[in-house]
Amino acid sequence: SLYHEGMHQFLMFYVPSPPMWFNEGLAKYFETARPMSYIQSADAPRYSVSRKDPDMVRYVKSAKGAGQFCSLERLINMDRPEFYGPNIGPNYAQAWAFTHFMLESGDARLKKWWIDYFLALRDGATRDEANKQVFGKVNMDVLEGMFEKYVNSL
Repeated sequence: SLYHEGMHQFLMFYVPSPPMWFNEGLAKYFETARPMSYIQSADAPRYSVSRKDPDMVRYVKSAKGAGQFCSLERLINMDRPEFYGPNIGPNYAQAWAFTHFMLESGDARLKKWWIDYFLALRDGATRDEANKQVFGKVNMDVLEGMFEKYVNSL
C-alpha cells in the first residue's frame, strides 16, 4: 500500500489530474516494487518494479476470462466515477496489465508511447489531448490484439 499510495503522490507532483488508467495502473505497477538485495549501494537500495505479482496475474487472467475487461479505447477514456464504479476490481487489474504491457513487453514502441503519454500530461495536456496525441494514429484493434496476447502470456 505504501508504494501504491506513494506513487500517486509522486505522479501528482508532475501530473495534477492524471487519467484513471494511468494513475491506478502506475500505482499498481509500483505496488510490486521489491528491494534488490543483490545490489549494494551506499546511497540507497535499488528496487525492481517489473515483477509480475502472481496474485495480480491470476486476477487479471480471471477477469479477462470472465469477460470483465473493456476495450482499451474505453479504458483510456474512463473518468473517475466509471473507473471506481461496479467494475472497479477488473478496471484496476486491466490498468495494471496495460501499464505492465506498455513498459515491460519489450516492444520499444509501446514504452515510447507510455513515455510520450506521461510527457504530454506533464506538459499540461488533458486526458483527451494526450489520448489523441499518443493513441490517435494507433490502430486500436491491432493494439488490442497485442494486449490480449500479452495478457495470455502472463
